[in-house]
Amino acid sequence: MNPSTEPVDDNLPMRESGLWAKDKLRVLEAYMRVFGISMREKGWCAFHYVDIMAGAGKNRIRETGEIVLGSPLIALNQEIFTGYFFCEADPVAFEALQTRVRAHPRGRSASLYQQDANSAIGDICDRIKAVDRNRGKVWGSLNLAFIDPEGPSDVKWSTVERLAAVNRMDMIINVPTNGISRLYGRQNYKAVDDFFGTDAWRRNVRPEDNAATKRRHWLNLYKQRLQPYEYTALDEDDIPVLKEFIARNSREAQLYTLIFASKHPLGDHLWEQVLRHLNQRPLF
Repeated sequence: MNPSTEPVDDNLPMRESGLWAKDKLRVLEAYMRVFGISMREKGWCAFHYVDIMAGAGKNRIRETGEIVLGSPLIALNQEIFTGYFFCEADPVAFEALQTRVRAHPRGRSASLYQQDANSAIGDICDRIKAVDRNRGKVWGSLNLAFIDPEGPSDVKWSTVERLAAVNRMDMIINVPTNGISRLYGRQNYKAVDDFFGTDAWRRNVRPEDNAATKRRHWLNLYKQRLQPYEYTALDEDDIPVLKEFIARNSREAQLYTLIFASKHPLGDHLWEQVLRHLNQRPLF
């Protein structure tokens, strides 16, 4: 399954991406479709999608020139969602996103924030919680957040923590392990401390550890940090099972890992189902 593609139908700015972005969007779109099929007959009062680094709405693949829909437009094409929250701080990208969202038939369901997601997240979570408080006799909302930073400096742990505090918030999170490794090598720790909300990420690794050992430590730590919010924390025993999506460049170097966090076993099951279907290779 490939991410949705479109011809060049406007002159608005697009996010320039590598080939690996197609894989990431392919996973996101596949999960949304399975999520929609599985949940549409349930009793949830609302379905929200939160995209905290939404971009311009379309991506141009550098290597091929191909135009693919970005995560906001992929989400707007999913009929399951009743509300959308898109954050984009860059003014040029935001204007393009706003134009594309407004032109979409479901665009009226979207709230757009031209600000850094770390400052917008409080309002977004408050609005979702208000829906939950006023749900009456039906279930509260079921929510999906896509957290896709370009590097560890783009999203703080406090932002993820706010999302995690929402009653039913599933999250697909890009853990930028390559960027973390670069900053570790430069002893530039502040941004990564903020990303993890702790300095434990650098306490139990050594410069001489190989890249795979460091990545595994960082991924396990991030998952464990989510455990107090009733998310499943996966450890090394789970690695042979497909639970992570690893993005690689053309030289097979690992760039980042998508992890999934849910407070219900069904969410984890759907994620594993998607990764098996897409035949993503395990980390080791």
